[in-house]
Amino acid sequence: MDEKVGRRPELVRDSSWLAGSDLVVVALGLVGQAFLAKSLLRSDFGLMVVLIDAFAVMFLFIDAGLPTIITRDVPRARHQCRALVGQTYRIQAVLCLVMLPPGLLIGFSLWPAAPTELLLACGGIAIVHVFTYAPRSALRALGEARQEAIVKFIERGVVTSGYGLLTWVGITSPTYYASAFLLGVVLSLVYALFAASRLWNSVLIPTGALEKPSSGLETPQESRENILLSNKELILSALPFAITLGVIPLIGRFEKLLLSAYHGTAEVAVFHVAFLAYLAGLTLPQAIRAAMLPILGQIRADISATRSEIRKARRIILWLIPLGLVGGVVVVKLLMQVAFSDYVVDSYGLFLILLAGWAITMLTAPNYVAVQAGNNPWKFTMMLFIGVTIAIASALVLIPELGVVGAAYSSVAGALALGVVAVVFSGEFSPTSTGVSPGHESE
Repeated sequence: MDEKVGRRPELVRDSSWLAGSDLVVVALGLVGQAFLAKSLLRSDFGLMVVLIDAFAVMFLFIDAGLPTIITRDVPRARHQCRALVGQTYRIQAVLCLVMLPPGLLIGFSLWPAAPTELLLACGGIAIVHVFTYAPRSALRALGEARQEAIVKFIERGVVTSGYGLLTWVGITSPTYYASAFLLGVVLSLVYALFAASRLWNSVLIPTGALEKPSSGLETPQESRENILLSNKELILSALPFAITLGVIPLIGRFEKLLLSAYHGTAEVAVFHVAFLAYLAGLTLPQAIRAAMLPILGQIRADISATRSEIRKARRIILWLIPLGLVGGVVVVKLLMQVAFSDYVVDSYGLFLILLAGWAITMLTAPNYVAVQAGNNPWKFTMMLFIGVTIAIASALVLIPELGVVGAAYSSVAGALALGVVAVVFSGEFSPTSTGVSPGHESE
């Protein structure tokens, strides 16, 4: 019995769906923040934000880097998607049971005056959100980025609608708003599991999938590779991606901490507004990365094919960068004048500096994914550590002297360092076959 072909990951189509959904999510998120700001006392608003962020950090490692493995490996063995997602959930459930008691204990200890229901709702948001990643990764790996886009839209649509309804009826308790957030996350998880199960149940096991060794000559559509590992092997293979989960939150946050320490919270607010606009622009390279990971995952052992995909993607990106630069200059100026009129003079100049970092991130996005999908995932961890280290070092040097301008320059320095290392580690311009995915490189 042969595997059904179905939809396959495709760069332009999938990145368009993901980028489009991210833009909608960002817009709905801004509307939701406006509802919160209108309905809640500033102290309650801040408490809710802090609790959600704190629990997100405390429960971050339940993810364990396993959804990245799903996105990377499932395109080579679509018939094993259901088994891999199930194994991921079993491992994450154990991690959840281990981390939940200390996480809640820390929460109740640090915020003893917070309502118990609010603490539990915020903790639930963080945990359920982590459990959405596996089926979302499966959808993308099976060529259904459009379904992942719907999952993201459902979450944000329900949350924003809930905020709006609560504001309309005059609710001022943060617990109700956190509960609306939790409802949105739960419904998005239910839909993600439903959509993913429909796909993996329709994938037939190819003849000889587990008996016939791969000759190395099959196309990705004809792959008979076995991607299932023991729990120990799976955890070890995902470990580099799990470690990076602790590094990524430092990006953008360290500059704000230094600004607060050296120049006060007013400077933090100025940088935060510019950085929000920068983050909105990063939805495009992030969508490209997400769409490319299953594509490069299919060919991770073929460096020539990987280089070809990198250059194919860059040809598209070179058309997008000028449009993004011009659009960013114009659109952000108009949006700041409407939404952040008090910050336009100071924040807009910082955003123009950060645009250089956006262009670098766009240009090197294919190399970033090539390292992530490569046979040695520790290179990906090392790449992120180098980029973050240089960003932190430059922040320590520039922020005390230059303030918010130094923070913007340090962010660009981090993006440049990450981009350069990604190009080197991807092996795009290497004359040998020891770049992205050498045939026998140790993991």
